[in-house]
Amino acid sequence: MTSFSIRKLFPEMADKSTICPKGRAVIITGCDTGFGNGLAFQLNRLGFHTIALCLNANSDGVIQLAQKAVFAHQLHAIEVDITNDTQIDVTFEQISDILRLNNLKLWAVVNNAGVFHAGFAEWGEGVDAYRRTLDVNTLGAIRVTRKCLPLLRQSGGRVVNVLSFASRLAIDGYSAYCVSKYALLAFNDSLRREMFRFGVKVISVEPSCYRTPIAQLEAVNQMQDRVWSETSPSVREDQNEVIDALIRAVVSDEPNVRYQCSGILDALIVSFAELLPIPIFDSFWRFVYRFEVFSK
Repeated sequence: MTSFSIRKLFPEMADKSTICPKGRAVIITGCDTGFGNGLAFQLNRLGFHTIALCLNANSDGVIQLAQKAVFAHQLHAIEVDITNDTQIDVTFEQISDILRLNNLKLWAVVNNAGVFHAGFAEWGEGVDAYRRTLDVNTLGAIRVTRKCLPLLRQSGGRVVNVLSFASRLAIDGYSAYCVSKYALLAFNDSLRREMFRFGVKVISVEPSCYRTPIAQLEAVNQMQDRVWSETSPSVREDQNEVIDALIRAVVSDEPNVRYQCSGILDALIVSFAELLPIPIFDSFWRFVYRFEVFSK
């Protein structure tokens, strides 16, 4: 499949220069469900050899991905726990075999796998929630990236890190998650500057971590979930802003350094957080959260 075919499948990229997927492989973590699963399907559909790393290769999401793959022989689902160094070593031996046997270059790694934790800092026992969240969201991405870098330097490829609204704004009640995403942002930016000299691009894709501040209200969440569940699966898949941004990050010849996938309100709040003096922003934050669902 050529870059012309990519622009045909994604007309919004008609004015962009895109790379040809022939002979290129992409590694994606967190393909059991969600963004990773959707991205694996789309990249396979475009003609990439897609290496889908998942926690459970027998999960419904991975089985369905294999069943609907357009080029089944170019989809490789591998089960791995990215917090386990030994499993990662074994997985990359398998990946090396896949690349060699199919005469492929590793073009990109997409660090999508992640876990979410909500709760105030003093809740729970010890720091287990922080340790687990960091181990997956931050150290997991670093482990996988370090394994990929020698191959990416050879191909002049790219690293794509799925960050979050929470990597730009620390949100009360989500400190473990925010800590992990702030740390991944620091790794992303440091790595981007390290890789300049090798021609390897490092890109962040940053979805909102929640819909809007007011949408924390249970009734609004339930209403949005109900409307979303009633939406046609094809519409949800085709119009998923995050997956579209991830595709651009992989296939664009000159991708953006950063793709923000958030609503206007989220973008404004992040801008306020970055520009306003801390005492003023904190006052604004308290005002926005006057309808907070947590009891005082």
